[in-house]
Amino acid sequence: MKKKLSVIGVIILVLAVAVFSVLNMQNVNVNFFGAKVDMPLVLLILCSVVVGILITMLFSSISSFKNKRQIKNLNNQVENLKKQVETTSADKKDE
Repeated sequence: MKKKLSVIGVIILVLAVAVFSVLNMQNVNVNFFGAKVDMPLVLLILCSVVVGILITMLFSSISSFKNKRQIKNLNNQVENLKKQVETTSADKKDE
């Protein structure tokens, strides 16, 4: 069911991009650090979206890596605390 929904979502997204492309075919002049380029508006917008997605993925992966490292450290702390509880319980039973 989840796969069907994602396929439907992709189809809707592709159709939206196709309609968007047809509606934005006029050329625009882009000045980027002294370089002047004429390109279709849709290409400029799509390139901007792709760059935005890549930047978001970069920051997301950095955040995910930090979270995984923190989870690993916290799991190690839990294991150490469990060992302390076991040794404390064993010491109290011996008394």
